Amino acid sequence: MAESSPSQVVTITPSEISSEPDGAGRTAEDLPHFMSILYPGSLKNADMEKVIDKNLEGLRRTADGRLKLRLHPKMPSTIKSSAYETCNFLFKAQKHRSGKVTYKLIGLITEAHAFADMCDFMFTPPKETRDTFIYTAAISQICRPQPYNFEGNAYAKKKKDSSAAAAAAETDENVEEEAGSGHHPNPKVPVHRFGDTNPVPTESSWAAGSGEDPVPLELLKDVQKKFEERPIWLRASLDEQLGLLGWTTQKLSGYPWKLSFALRAVSYLYLNGPWRNCYVRFGYDPKLNLEAVKYQVIDFRDPHFRSPAAAREHPSVAAATETKPDVHFRRPPANRSQIYQLCDIEDSAIQGVLEHEVKTNKLGKALDPTSGWMAKSTMSSIRTQLKVRSEAMRRLETPAGMATD
Repeated sequence: MAESSPSQVVTITPSEISSEPDGAGRTAEDLPHFMSILYPGSLKNADMEKVIDKNLEGLRRTADGRLKLRLHPKMPSTIKSSAYETCNFLFKAQKHRSGKVTYKLIGLITEAHAFADMCDFMFTPPKETRDTFIYTAAISQICRPQPYNFEGNAYAKKKKDSSAAAAAAETDENVEEEAGSGHHPNPKVPVHRFGDTNPVPTESSWAAGSGEDPVPLELLKDVQKKFEERPIWLRASLDEQLGLLGWTTQKLSGYPWKLSFALRAVSYLYLNGPWRNCYVRFGYDPKLNLEAVKYQVIDFRDPHFRSPAAAREHPSVAAATETKPDVHFRRPPANRSQIYQLCDIEDSAIQGVLEHEVKTNKLGKALDPTSGWMAKSTMSSIRTQLKVRSEAMRRLETPAGMATD
């Protein structure tokens, strides 16, 4: 080292270190190797040698891997270091009374550990006095609830809005009807479940035409006639047949609501099982009549709606609401889940299966809660037939050059 003035900083020149074993300086291999730990934080009034001696054993155990840092003794998570190779010199600085600073070469830093990852922390805001003033509605301009719809499917939102509007319109119509003719009771239909051991309902709890119901006598007679022709009906199938007789909302105001009273007078509702959501004539038990196999329902779920092509389809909401439901499977289902009565499906193969079941079934047979008088394998084959037919009809509807995936 060269002499320097009291304010001069003395440094070591590269010539003092030689890579040759017999050189004038020290070789790099002779220098001790050190590991550098870039620890975030600061120490105040602490002896570094004591801190290192206290944690030296722990550092030695983890020096071969990634070091772990805890910001607090009770902190459950740790921050791991990033180890990398380096080639730096470690000097020891010494400041003399004269003001001169000298540096002594200690060794080489060949490995370093740095805690560069982001860490979670808890921030406790200082206590302060805050103004609790709340702006008035006139300033904020929020005078009524705002509709927040967090739905990813835009078509689902439109369909939901249209169904809500239709329900509101029907409610308004019912309110107008009640306002014009006074209060009417709620048309509660007697119900029966597949597993019930008690007999099916045989009569209504009130007499038709007693003044409690707003049903026209002509509508009641037509409904009774339909249940004499066929003991079990889905509401959609019955609506179609009554529509052929001229019963519509244009002819009779509040027709759907008044039809519910007519159904209450002549039938009960089967809640579950093979005749789910069907209206059954009073006193008729499907579990005791072999021909009831024809009136069983099937909940058909078209695989088309699980395909990527169905997700890209956006049919008109207005057209979907105005179109009458198809109960004969003349066109592909418009919903993911569609209930059909087997006797209404216009398919020769399915009708042949029903005729065979009527001839071969015998009373006393244990009925299945889902397939009823038929075996599960038979219902499965009917479901397969519907899938094939639905796919064929959709292919006919697809324009040339725009086949679905």
